[in-house]
Amino acid sequence: MRYCAVRKLGVGSVIVGIMVVALASGGVVFAAETAGQPGGMSVKIPETAQEHLAMAASYREKVKTYLQEVETHQQMLEAYRYKVVATPKSIYENPWLKKMRKHCEAYIADARRLAAAAQKFADYHELRGKELQGQ
Repeated sequence: MRYCAVRKLGVGSVIVGIMVVALASGGVVFAAETAGQPGGMSVKIPETAQEHLAMAASYREKVKTYLQEVETHQQMLEAYRYKVVATPKSIYENPWLKKMRKHCEAYIADARRLAAAAQKFADYHELRGKELQGQ
């Protein structure tokens, strides 16, 4: 059996890993170095309208990323369905297909939940930014 990081770590860990990569690759992070804090970083809460709007834009990018992940896994599952040969005499689903289907469905559900949460955060920060601008 081949090694699979998703099986070993679980879908949740993989999603968290994707979030870390998304943040590291260009997401807006409000953090400042401090000497006394664990890890040397403390989170700075956005205070100005520009900071809130930047945070909203960052969350909107995350929504796009999560929805692309959903689309990718839906396409992957469809492609895998056509690749795996069904046994015509069996009434049961092919075990390989069942395993892949469960994996993809769990991943898709997690990515959709993350997209919905990121959308709510984006809406909040946009509203807060507009409030601070006086709109």
